[in-house]
Amino acid sequence: MDGFLVSLLNLFGLVLVVRLTLPARYALLNPYAAAVDGLLSRLFGFLRSALPLPPKGLCLVVLALVLASQAALAARQGLAVVNVSVFALFSYPAKGFFGWLEVATLRFFGFYVTLQAAALFLRLWHLGRPLPGFTGDLLRLAGRPLTSLPLWGQLLGTALVLFAFVSLAAGRASGTVWPMAEAAEVQGLLGGMGLPNVFDLSALPAGIRNLFLAGALFAGVAIQAQGFLLLLLIVLLISHLLRAAPTIFFLTDAVRLFTGPIPPFRLGAFDLSPLAAYFALGMLSFLLTGGLLFVARMASYVV
Repeated sequence: MDGFLVSLLNLFGLVLVVRLTLPARYALLNPYAAAVDGLLSRLFGFLRSALPLPPKGLCLVVLALVLASQAALAARQGLAVVNVSVFALFSYPAKGFFGWLEVATLRFFGFYVTLQAAALFLRLWHLGRPLPGFTGDLLRLAGRPLTSLPLWGQLLGTALVLFAFVSLAAGRASGTVWPMAEAAEVQGLLGGMGLPNVFDLSALPAGIRNLFLAGALFAGVAIQAQGFLLLLLIVLLISHLLRAAPTIFFLTDAVRLFTGPIPPFRLGAFDLSPLAAYFALGMLSFLLTGGLLFVARMASYVV
């Protein structure tokens, strides 16, 4: 239940951050974004009677309350940790309210930079073309301001925010756990072969380690995209069985984000391009992660 609440608060915080990046006068043509913005405007209208602040000031106050709520949830869970990809888990002392607020802020920052990495990955997956459909337009809006830049600008900006997040999380941490390294030792994946544990990055210089973790965070987006695609296909199949036309329209639009450069091809009444995209994303994530591990291990021998 706490995880579900944290996810909702992350999404609400993202809506507030997007609202902060919009100009004073704007018009949202995306129907999903317009619906969310209408609900947010009603909330601000209710709060403005008690807090007579300008829209962006009120937005900052509500964002601070969202982070404070996340800090309270983190304190109740008692887990002062921030997960950076599947390779590193940073822990923090989290003394007092502001200690937990720091953990909550880092977690939200991690959520935000993962969204930026996803927007860049999907743009590259579509070979630099604009993301299709209403869902693609919604992702471009959520990733402002980086998604409004040319491809090279988005690539550079995303790399900088990924590295900044990893460096900040690592610099503030009091301890680090390497889950993949521990799993490899426990399960004996390298046992009896005399091989070094390639998942243990503790011996690497801090700068190279942070670069690797930033790259691993980006590579992990491919794994998450594969999981999201599978979930969308399952829900889409259920929606077809229930003949829920609005849901089918939304899910079909979302699936188009993940098929990328793979054109539609049919076997009878079935479009097999999403299945081809599912396997292609899995192969791509394997190649990206394996390549990063190889480069990081070679760098450890050179430095």
